[in-house]
Amino acid sequence: MDASEESAVAAERELVARLGSGERFCDPWTTPGTAAADALYHDCTVLPPGACAPELVRWCSIHNGNEIEGCFAPKLLPNPDSSWSPLRQGRLANAWWLNAVSLLAASVAGRTALQKLFVSSAHAASHGIYSVRFWKRGAWTVIHVDDKVPCDPRGVPLFSRCLDPNEVWILVLEKAYAKLHGSYLNLENGRLVEALRDLTGGVAAWASLNDWFDFAARVPSLPINDGNDPASEKKASTLVFGARISPEGLADGGPRKRSDGLRAGWIYSVQGAFQSDCGKVRLVGLREPWRAAFWRGPWSKLDRATWHAHMDVKEALNPDDDIPEDAVYLPWDLFSSTFGQVLVCQLPTAETARTRFQGRFESSSLVCGAGGSPADEVNWLTNPMIAFTASEPACLSISFGQDEDARMDDFFSPSRDRGFVRTATQQRSDDDSDDEDTEVAQDKSFAISMPSRDTSGLGLIVLKVGNKDSGRQRATGFQESRMVGNSGEQYRTDREVGCFCRLTAGDYVIVPSTFASNVQGEFVIDCLVDLPAAITFAQDPAKPLQDQLKESDGGDVSDDDVETKGGADGSSRAQATRGKTSKLVFQADPNLSRHDDMVSHRDLELRALQDLMHGQALV
Repeated sequence: MDASEESAVAAERELVARLGSGERFCDPWTTPGTAAADALYHDCTVLPPGACAPELVRWCSIHNGNEIEGCFAPKLLPNPDSSWSPLRQGRLANAWWLNAVSLLAASVAGRTALQKLFVSSAHAASHGIYSVRFWKRGAWTVIHVDDKVPCDPRGVPLFSRCLDPNEVWILVLEKAYAKLHGSYLNLENGRLVEALRDLTGGVAAWASLNDWFDFAARVPSLPINDGNDPASEKKASTLVFGARISPEGLADGGPRKRSDGLRAGWIYSVQGAFQSDCGKVRLVGLREPWRAAFWRGPWSKLDRATWHAHMDVKEALNPDDDIPEDAVYLPWDLFSSTFGQVLVCQLPTAETARTRFQGRFESSSLVCGAGGSPADEVNWLTNPMIAFTASEPACLSISFGQDEDARMDDFFSPSRDRGFVRTATQQRSDDDSDDEDTEVAQDKSFAISMPSRDTSGLGLIVLKVGNKDSGRQRATGFQESRMVGNSGEQYRTDREVGCFCRLTAGDYVIVPSTFASNVQGEFVIDCLVDLPAAITFAQDPAKPLQDQLKESDGGDVSDDDVETKGGADGSSRAQATRGKTSKLVFQADPNLSRHDDMVSHRDLELRALQDLMHGQALV
C-alpha cells in the first residue's frame, strides 16, 4: 500500500468514526434536493434527451435491502482470474469511458488494474462507504462515496451497470468518477486514451498497423500462459491492447452492426497473435467485452469446417471445439483492413520507474521554444528536448500533455475544451496586438482571464542522436531514419498523446511540440521504463525543464539567431536540416469535435421511449 492509499484509508476511518453504530455514511454530494439533482445533470439548466427527471430519480442503497432490482447478494469485485459480467450502458453518452472500462475488464492485467482503483471497501456493508482512486494531474486522487446510486422508480440503475445485478463495482466506480468531475452529465463526450490514463495511471495511445511482423512483435503470442513464451506472458501482464472499427462517417444513430456480427464503435480486446508452423495461417485473437454481438465469419464458432481443415491451429487455439461466445479469431488481412489501428495501454507495475518532467514552451528561445511540428524543420529544432541515455535494450512509454483538465474545472464542452491551453501572458499579448486602442484592450480583461486554446494538436517524437555516451543532448535535424517513436503524423487535440519505444543502447532525445508554432504554455512529460537502471536522463525532473535547458545552452536568443546558432557539432541547425527528406506528412487534427462515444443522444432518447412504451421505466 503506497502513501496515497494509506492516507485514503486513514481518511475513511475518520469518516466512519463520526458515525454511530449501524449509521450509514451520507455523501453531501448527493444529499436529497438540489445537490442530488446537480450531481446528476450538473446545474439542471437543460436535461439531456431521454433523461429521467430529478424528482423521479431514486437513490438506492447497494447494501440496504433489495432497493436495486435484482441485487440480492451484492459483491464488489470478482476474482481477476475469472470472467467478469459484461457491462451495459445506461442513459448517458459516456461510452468513451465505458469502452475503456470494458477493455480493462476483458484481460487479467486489466482486471487487476481495476481492482487497484478500489482502495477500500472495508466499511461498505456496515456503513455504506467506498474509497476509489483515479490518476489525475500526475498523482492518485482518492474519492469517498456512499453506496447510493441513481435509479428509476423500479430500482433499475439509470446509468452503467453489470449484466449480473449483483456485481456492483461499476456502479461505485462510475459514481466516484462522476463526483470527481462534478456530475454524471459531465462524463459525456470523451476519448478512450483519456479514460485509460485516468483508470490506470499508465500511457495509452493509438498505434498504426504497419505489417504482420510489426503487429506480432507488439502483442502476445497465442496461446498465452502455456509456459513456452515468457516474453508473451510479460506482455499480457503489463500491456492492454484494443481495436475498434471507427464509427466516423456513420449517420447519427445509424446502424453500427455489420452483417458478420462485428460492430463499429465498440472496443474489442486484442488478446494476441497466432501464426501456424507453416506460416500460412495468421490470426488475431479478440474478445468482445460487451458479449452482445457474435462473430459469424471465418474461424468463428460456427465455422467448424475451417477449424478441422487446419488441425494444427485447432489443437493450439480450439482443442475442445468449444470457443467462448465472446471470442473472435480474425485472419490478419481482414483484421488489418477492418480495424486499421490498435490501442495500446502500458500499465505501471511495481518494477516500473516513472519520471515526470514539467516544462514550458517559451518564445524567443532556441532550446525551449514553441517551434511547432517538423513540417517546419528549422523552427522545430527550437522545441524543448529531453535527453537520455539507454545503457542496454529497454522499453520506454512516454506521454505528453497538460495537467489542465477542463472536465474537472467546469462543465465540459467537446467543442470548446479541446486543444493546448496557452499561457495567460500570451493571451494578453495576442489580444493587445489585435487592437492598438488601449481603452478597448483594457475592456478585454474578461477574455484575458479565460484560457485560450490552440486546436492544431499535440505531437511527440523520440530520436536517436548518437551512440551511447556520445554527449549529444539535442538533435541537429529531423531524420526519419533516426526516429524510434512518435505519436503519429496527425497532431491530435487530445488531453495528451503518447508513444512507445523499443530502445537499443544509445543517446536519445524526446521532443514534444504543438503543430502550430509560437504556442506558449505549460506542459508535462511522463516516462515509464520497464528497466529503471537502463535509462539515465540528462535533466533533473525535480527542476523546471525550461530553466535547465537555458542554463545548458546559454539562455534565450532572438528569433533572428535561428539561422546562425551553432549545434552540438558546430554546424548551423538550419543548415543541418536542409536537404533532408521525409515520407512523413505531419498535419493538424482535422476533426476537432471527434469523441469516442458509440451511442448518440438520439439513440439514448429512443431507448428511453422504448422503455416507456414497454412499461420498463417511468409509469
